[in-house]
Amino acid sequence: QNDFKVLTVPDTDPHFAEYRDLHHVPAHFLREVEHFFATYKQLEGVTIQTQGWTTAREAIGEVGACVQRYKGAR
Repeated sequence: QNDFKVLTVPDTDPHFAEYRDLHHVPAHFLREVEHFFATYKQLEGVTIQTQGWTTAREAIGEVGACVQRYKGAR
């Protein structure tokens, strides 16, 4: 089962004004985030396998799909 995560930045913060897609994010930061999600459940005995990164367009599509699933479950 997938448990997608979406990397977001505040749209009103000038530090992130140029971040529009994944290639704008520093590679080292992406590695740090991926490492966090690969290890944060180890204390619970859960093994996580990360699947890498995808585009902003795909993330927006996944968020839309989540909204639709939520509306359907209500």
